[in-house]
Amino acid sequence: MGDYTDFNYSEVFEKFNGKNILIIGDVMIDTYLIGKVDRISPEAPVPICDVERKEYKLGGASNVAISIKELGAVPLIFSTIGDDDIGKIFMDLLEKNDMYKEGIVKSKIRKTTNKMRIIGNNCQMLRVDEETKEFLDISSYLEMIKKLEIIIKKIKIDGIIFEDYDKGIINRVLIDRIIDMCKGIPIYVDPKYKNFNLYHDIRLFKPNLNEFKDGLKLDWGNDGIDEVVKRNCKILHEERNIEKIMVTMADRGMFVSVKDGESFHLKTKPRNIVDVSGAGDAVIALATLMDIEGCDISYTSFISNIAGGLVCEEIGVVPVNKYKTLREVDFVN
Repeated sequence: MGDYTDFNYSEVFEKFNGKNILIIGDVMIDTYLIGKVDRISPEAPVPICDVERKEYKLGGASNVAISIKELGAVPLIFSTIGDDDIGKIFMDLLEKNDMYKEGIVKSKIRKTTNKMRIIGNNCQMLRVDEETKEFLDISSYLEMIKKLEIIIKKIKIDGIIFEDYDKGIINRVLIDRIIDMCKGIPIYVDPKYKNFNLYHDIRLFKPNLNEFKDGLKLDWGNDGIDEVVKRNCKILHEERNIEKIMVTMADRGMFVSVKDGESFHLKTKPRNIVDVSGAGDAVIALATLMDIEGCDISYTSFISNIAGGLVCEEIGVVPVNKYKTLREVDFVN
């Protein structure tokens, strides 16, 4: 790993304050049932978790929004939820966290995504998902676009994040409409599989390695992962006019590529990984703000990689902790 510590990250972080970031995508609730396991069920050979507490957290695109807020910027979430009990919990959490609520559309024909995790003895035992994956209905789509048009005319938008979890909020029509509406505003994408090949004319594209492989239907073959990733990044740069690409690779670090520029593999330090949930959210949030401030991709990827690693050391989905991230810089090299 190179020496990326000769940079004043603290000074850049201060400049995040007040930046307005649109976040468009799939929001959800992460529910945690937390307790102890000390016996096996007499009904089936499965452990019994005696639940001691229940926690609700903002997840998906709304977890990215929480990280943006923790970093000092202003997140403006645009999404659709169900008109249901989980949707009410979602809106209550936005209120509790003093988050922008006017971009949320309530639909009577969708359910709010709820990922329920059962945690026993500090280990995840089971995850149960309640969700709708169909594409957004036309009525909700038009209402969300109307809200977006209003906010874009009303305030200065510094950046836009597509946070795609394949739950149906984002589709080809929405992608093309936003890109056309927001010319001149940098767009950042955290993709999933379904819409992977629909993004174009964007500033930064941040898939993880599995999304990159499956989205492009790649076979690593005998060339090695880095060579295949590098070759296909060049194709994305040219064919879809994507300026920067950051492919996160879990414990292998991150592969970074710039159109008409450099490409490199940024390694990461070994960590005590507890839960990988939310790592990608942390990376896209910090990478977006660093890039908006004009930081070189080397510094952007370095600090974003640290932020993603740190959230993996905690159980459950957590936002970026900017103070912990800044402290970590001094101990990496």
